[in-house]
Amino acid sequence: MAVHSIDSEIQLRRWCELVSLLSMDVVRPFYDLMGLRLREPDRLQSVLRQAIVSVRKNMGSDAGPGLVRAVTELLGAEASQQLSWWERHVFHFGPRDNLNLDKWDNILRYCLHDPELWKRLFPYSIWEKALDRFWQSLNIDEFQRRLNELDTRPLSDWDLHLYALRLYDDNLHSSSIPDGPRLLVKPTVREYQGYQFWAWVLSTLRREQLDRLWQEGQRIVEEEELQSARGLPHPSILGIGL
Repeated sequence: MAVHSIDSEIQLRRWCELVSLLSMDVVRPFYDLMGLRLREPDRLQSVLRQAIVSVRKNMGSDAGPGLVRAVTELLGAEASQQLSWWERHVFHFGPRDNLNLDKWDNILRYCLHDPELWKRLFPYSIWEKALDRFWQSLNIDEFQRRLNELDTRPLSDWDLHLYALRLYDDNLHSSSIPDGPRLLVKPTVREYQGYQFWAWVLSTLRREQLDRLWQEGQRIVEEEELQSARGLPHPSILGIGL
């Protein structure tokens, strides 16, 4: 789980945020929806808390690098590798995460309401199935159901501490603008569901069909002037090994 980046300070802040986030009781119910499918999810939460407490006692506020090392040592090699994979491929920390997925998401959302455009992307034999699968990937009803249930409960002592430490305030904005931990949880759920859709696409289409999907996607981007999808990558790049 070593942090190597041109901007190591940003990467370090990213890891510290991730560790704090996943240690929280209000986040634990969403592990699976975010794609965190570890063998022992409860142990992950316990280890993260242990690392946070230990490092803060020994290092105070300058705890970033020590926190990453402590988590790695306590989790062990296999779980650390799984967490690192998730951080690189799925976790949504900022607007520059999962850009390739977002470009395809923009073009597919645009084509959703125009059957002729959608049919240009996918072969006749699966275009309806692809449409259904993509709609499913956009559905976050289960996330909302769990969130509504959590909102009826008081925060745990651990979460209260982190809310105060990180100045989280779920009521800071209107209900349409998430704040607090959900500011990162919700988009991460969306990203994971998007990758699940593409895992199905990549396992269903042959190489020449994927090439055609890419070519048609590029044409639609130009024809419809979809600036948000410029530089559309080949869909094979969205295979992250789910």
